[in-house]
Amino acid sequence: MCFEMQFPNLEDRLRFLKGSIDQVEEQIRIRQVRQAEFEDALDTRSCEMGSSLYALDLEMPEGTTKRRLIYEQELGLIEKERRQLRITYGQDMFTLQKELRHLRGEYRTLMAGMACFKQKN
Repeated sequence: MCFEMQFPNLEDRLRFLKGSIDQVEEQIRIRQVRQAEFEDALDTRSCEMGSSLYALDLEMPEGTTKRRLIYEQELGLIEKERRQLRITYGQDMFTLQKELRHLRGEYRTLMAGMACFKQKN
């Protein structure tokens, strides 16, 4: 069923679009908050590993230890997770912003058509 058949009344279509715009904007806000929380958690883990590695270097400045390798591997995993998180977040935000632009464009077009119709009548 096409969009016009679902909403034969222009005001209903505008209300639907406005609700959809609000919903996408809320999804964007939620994802931004989650992204910041994930980044903070990764920063905390990274700092903890870096501090542990620094403390280990103070204890045993020479040679490579098994603990040192474990800390370095953990730091590498944290950075890998951070990169993957940023890629996923970027793709997600791109999709949401694209949808938002489309909805806003359709909303503006309908508003302009409605204003033109009202001027004629």
